[in-house]
Amino acid sequence: MFSKKDVDDRNKKSLGDIIKVIKRDRNIVIALAAVLFVYATIQHFSIKDLIEETRKTKELVYITVSPDNSINVARHLPEEEQPISNEIVNSLLAKYVKDCFGVRKTTISADYGECSVFLSDDLLNNFIDESGFNANQKIKDVESGKIKTQKIISDIEFDHYDVIDGNFNQRNKPIVRTSITYKEEKQEGGRVLGTETKRLNIRWTVLSKKELSKKDNNELQINPVGVVVVDQTEGF
Repeated sequence: MFSKKDVDDRNKKSLGDIIKVIKRDRNIVIALAAVLFVYATIQHFSIKDLIEETRKTKELVYITVSPDNSINVARHLPEEEQPISNEIVNSLLAKYVKDCFGVRKTTISADYGECSVFLSDDLLNNFIDESGFNANQKIKDVESGKIKTQKIISDIEFDHYDVIDGNFNQRNKPIVRTSITYKEEKQEGGRVLGTETKRLNIRWTVLSKKELSKKDNNELQINPVGVVVVDQTEGF
């Protein structure tokens, strides 16, 4: 049997051990609480920073405007080749015909400048070369009155009759063959000299998005989808 002293000593020891355990557990709890507080604080500021950064993030979207003015917004990277409508192509080719084959004294310089945006390198070289069409000299002659006859283009119609595999800018891509008819009215001194129906056969293609991205804004304002006339059967 234990004496009273033995019992008291055992109880004191047991109580001391319990107190040590409690203090140890309390310290662990306090330390854990401190860690959780620090973690929560860091998370709070991290989330706050993330929200602020998210607000600053610029999302890249692609907006397509159709001929009927409907708008499509896409958040994915478009394919390399761009989808275009027949109406857009016809509108741009009509502009090409009016700019390149029309002659108007008041706008001849701007018209020829816009015409050049649609031409392949070979056609452009011929357009500006002194031994070719010599566009710069034609501009001077029209503006000075040396060339008096004005040409007004109207009633342009298109027949896209064939697509072939071709090579453009050292790349294989579809080349479209198109027959164009239009009316050319000649005027001089305000008088109509006559009207003639003319036919023009061209081959054309469309630049890829990568090729189009290299064009400056002025060119894109004139020719936003990158229609390029590769060759034509009639001179300017």
